[in-house]
Amino acid sequence: TYAQAYWVHGMALEGLDDEVGAIESFETGLQMTERSSLMLSQLGRAHARVGNRVRAREILAELDARGEAGGVARVVSAEILAALGDHDAAIDRLYVEYRQRNPGMIFAGVVFGLDPLREYRRFRDLLTRMGIRRHWQST
Repeated sequence: TYAQAYWVHGMALEGLDDEVGAIESFETGLQMTERSSLMLSQLGRAHARVGNRVRAREILAELDARGEAGGVARVVSAEILAALGDHDAAIDRLYVEYRQRNPGMIFAGVVFGLDPLREYRRFRDLLTRMGIRRHWQST
């Protein structure tokens, strides 16, 4: 009966490359939270990572249609784009969230969902603007 447990469980399964299990966990959490944006965004990322591009894009469209601002789901929606290989759009979205001072951006330096962006200079520049020290910088 604790929806956040399904969120954490799903993320752990994703970290173990069990996207199918993650999807199941996020789906359960989604039902328990009456389709919360956070749980929906997590589900979208998992679908994108497993190659369900159509479902991931449907979820992204649903999130965008909600028009929410400032929540962690907006940052995770960039992770969906990154997993879909739409790196420029993902970075663009992160810059918007940075300019809006989205508190979820504090995780941009460490969340695995943004790993596909780490090789891009624009992403590294964003982290620098945020004051997040990059691991490749000398000490």
